[in-house]
Amino acid sequence: PELLKSLIPGGKLTQEQALKVYRNDYVARLTTVLGENYEAVWAVLGDELFFMVCEEFIKSNNSNSFDIGEYGEDFYIFLKNHKLGLEFPFLGDLAFFEKNFLRIFHSPLQKSSPLVFKEEDPNNLRFKFIEGIHLQKSPYPIFKLWELKNTPSEKRDEVNIDWNEPSYLVLYKNNL
Repeated sequence: PELLKSLIPGGKLTQEQALKVYRNDYVARLTTVLGENYEAVWAVLGDELFFMVCEEFIKSNNSNSFDIGEYGEDFYIFLKNHKLGLEFPFLGDLAFFEKNFLRIFHSPLQKSSPLVFKEEDPNNLRFKFIEGIHLQKSPYPIFKLWELKNTPSEKRDEVNIDWNEPSYLVLYKNNL
């Protein structure tokens, strides 16, 4: 009630109608961000399923940052545990890849550090990677699925995907 009193609606809208406009806009804007950040997930699910899962995610996950582009950091966890996982068990892995692709893409260039071997026993070797690298293993062909976002929807069924082909991915930012 206090919020409604403070609203000055435009045109012929009532205060309640003006509030509904902003509420609907909130969902639309967050869905747009999810669509931009998870293009491959959208391509795989199609519009109807993607918008449905976005709405479910938005209802249970508020935007907590002033930067709307950061919304959906945990979308991959939501997808991994969603009922759609029965039909699309790779969704969580695909979303995790997309999240990290964007993180690496928008990160500053990192200076590499030389390898220093302090252990003489090769079984005890440990590597420390720079922050600008992402390693991911998945039982699904994640990179091939990610590439589908660039394939027109009418041609996606023609793409041959070997579902038994696991992924071993390394993402890093190259200074070229």
